[in-house]
Amino acid sequence: MTEKYIADATLGRLARWLRLLGVDVESFEEGDFEAFVERARLTTRKMVTRRRVQLPLSAVVILPDRIEEQVKSFFVSEKLEYEEERFFSRCSLCNRTLEKIGSEAAASRGVPEYVLSTQEDFLTCNGCRRVYWPGSHRERFAEILRSLNLSARKEPDDKDNRREL
Repeated sequence: MTEKYIADATLGRLARWLRLLGVDVESFEEGDFEAFVERARLTTRKMVTRRRVQLPLSAVVILPDRIEEQVKSFFVSEKLEYEEERFFSRCSLCNRTLEKIGSEAAASRGVPEYVLSTQEDFLTCNGCRRVYWPGSHRERFAEILRSLNLSARKEPDDKDNRREL
């Protein structure tokens, strides 16, 4: 996954979910659509939008309303496959890459004592300084991802082997 994206203000939640999946997605929450297009152009990011108008740059158009369907639509549209090793590798807030830290550093950043006593692995964002750790929310998120079946879809080589639905 090397492509970089920029999501417009209507897809902020999708941007956060994609970051948790390891996708480099900047959120654009200021200005009008022309400013969004200009930011995409300046940063050479592919636009992610709900707009169905003719777009001046490369874009992923997301039509579904439900977040799970938006994630699936994005992965299918981009022909991406979910890579488990990228799971929780980016900050959900500011998009920076997360780094491992020890429990002492996590404690100095305000992680609750109970979490420090029950967890060993901590990740941090050196931008916004948020701390992440594996918890029940991570497993629920993983269950949702498994149900979406985000594996790459490979077309059969031989047209005669395709079934019509």
